[in-house]
Amino acid sequence: VGSISPTANIDLLIKAFVKLDIKKSCLIITGNGTDKKKCMKIAKEHPTSLIEFTEIEPSQVPEIQSKADVLLLPLKKSVGSTALPSKLTAYMLSSKPILASIDFNSEVSEIINTIKCGKVCHPEDIHALVDKMKEFFYEDKNILDIMGKNSFTYARKYLSKEENLNKLCKEILTLIKKDV
Repeated sequence: VGSISPTANIDLLIKAFVKLDIKKSCLIITGNGTDKKKCMKIAKEHPTSLIEFTEIEPSQVPEIQSKADVLLLPLKKSVGSTALPSKLTAYMLSSKPILASIDFNSEVSEIINTIKCGKVCHPEDIHALVDKMKEFFYEDKNILDIMGKNSFTYARKYLSKEENLNKLCKEILTLIKKDV
């Protein structure tokens, strides 16, 4: 779900899904961007792989994400090291496990590995991405549910607007009291 741009690395995701070649799976790509036509062309070259492109309104994102078994976060090399993608928080609040193809030294990788809410592989490594996709496909449903719960719990505690607004207000009040 999100931007289909060069940094999002969706073309690699499609190529990995095609290599995965598991008939009981579907890749749904939701969003728009400069690479959408290119990605649709790649998908059309593989008509036996079930790959769908959809567009949705922002208000529909939670519903779409709730239908997924796994949410995918592929980024080009070095892109994930510069900032925490807002998509991560949205994914985590969906209570779904996450597969991130991202730099190992990134904050995203650290969060996913520390709280055990998904799996991480090196960016731009199609073989590693295919392997992780297979792991998810064959993973026990209970383990996937636990990963999703870990995602949600962490996001509510550390990444939610409400929690961070409360922390910010407390800090401001503390600073005001020091000045008085």
